[in-house]
Amino acid sequence: MKKLFLLLTIVAFVLSGITTTQAQTRVKAKKAEETAKAVAGEVKKDVEEDGWKNGWKKGGEGIINTSLTSFSQWAEGGVNTVNLIGNLNLFADRKVGDWLWENDGRFTLGFTRTKNDGFVKGADVIDIDSKIGRKLSEKLYGSALFTFDSQFLEGVFLSDNRIKRVAGNTDTLTLVPGVDDFTGLEVGKDSLGRSKFLSPAVITFGAGVDYKPLDWISVYFSPLTFKGIIVNDQVIADSGVHGNRVDIENGVRIGRRFKPELGARLTVGAKRNITENLSAASTLDLYSNYLQNNFGEVKPQNIDVLWVTSLGLKVTKYIAANFEYTLKYDDEILVPKKVGDGTDAVYSGKGIQSKSFFGVGFTYKF
Repeated sequence: MKKLFLLLTIVAFVLSGITTTQAQTRVKAKKAEETAKAVAGEVKKDVEEDGWKNGWKKGGEGIINTSLTSFSQWAEGGVNTVNLIGNLNLFADRKVGDWLWENDGRFTLGFTRTKNDGFVKGADVIDIDSKIGRKLSEKLYGSALFTFDSQFLEGVFLSDNRIKRVAGNTDTLTLVPGVDDFTGLEVGKDSLGRSKFLSPAVITFGAGVDYKPLDWISVYFSPLTFKGIIVNDQVIADSGVHGNRVDIENGVRIGRRFKPELGARLTVGAKRNITENLSAASTLDLYSNYLQNNFGEVKPQNIDVLWVTSLGLKVTKYIAANFEYTLKYDDEILVPKKVGDGTDAVYSGKGIQSKSFFGVGFTYKF
């Protein structure tokens, strides 16, 4: 009997120890689970507070600017104008581990109405960038960049002036198919610098490194970038004003509708909120073509330049002022230039292009 009692006591003690051990294990496991959830929650909180949510950071801004200028018996003179411009900026970025995928889109369309010209296009931009990179170090990414640039609607250079050929000017190029002499030629408003959707359009794709010394600065360099210039409209292609090749066949100008290039690219961009109500962004894009250019020479030292700078000032929650300045130079693109002989005559040649815009209007961020 004593032996049986001793055996039962030992069994009870063992079972009690096992139960206690299981209970302690469950408590430790629960504490570990709660700790893991707490850590994950803090990480998620930090990520979401930085603008990221489930690995994504998305948003945009829509802007509508309008202006009206009216004159009545004004001594200094003037032209009544109505301006309307809309701008939509979108972005969607994805972060997964050491990978970062950044997407930006800028879409602008504006019109100006005057008594003489009616409604004409004042601004027209399609600009899409997509960059994917893998983190190599704290501030360096190995990246690939794709861009697409074009416009929505047809654009014209408004001029009814006579066009003259400038003696000895090798830049002069006829903008009227089949016509070799400008002297005394009257051209319509749609004969200079025409553009349409995909005429032109520029696509680029390259791989390189992206250096981010600060979270609002990016320096991207690609030693090998493909660039394709599309001029889908044959009439516009025949003019050759967008850098595409033009051949003369039986006295008729035939423009190539696609031009491939291969070169190096450097893009420096900065975007930051200076104050709570003031933001600024600037991007300088430089491209050097290794291949033969339109004028029959290999000139990689003639670098294509595109520099876009913008400022945004928030006046109220829904009212903002915006300024944008664009400077552009391409050795193979011909632009309308004045002859400089005291008349309003123009011809086509190489030159710096620039445009600026300032407006105040309705804005909405999302």
